[in-house]
Amino acid sequence: MAKTLSVIIASYNTKDLTVASVESVLKEKPGFSLEVIVVDDGSKDESVEALKEIEEQFKNVKVVVNKENLGYVGK
Repeated sequence: MAKTLSVIIASYNTKDLTVASVESVLKEKPGFSLEVIVVDDGSKDESVEALKEIEEQFKNVKVVVNKENLGYVGK
């Protein structure tokens, strides 16, 4: 059975930090399958556009976008 490491990154109006985080994870070569899932919670900056560009370049990156901010978990 192949191993897959899933890295989930939450994003809200933190374009530069989120892009740097995704790029940092993608630089790693763990020796097994790696997927990066970024969940954007209704950012108003250019986060979504930047993340979509990365998603187009890397098949193991998936961007999930909420159209509006849903707030903290457990609210």
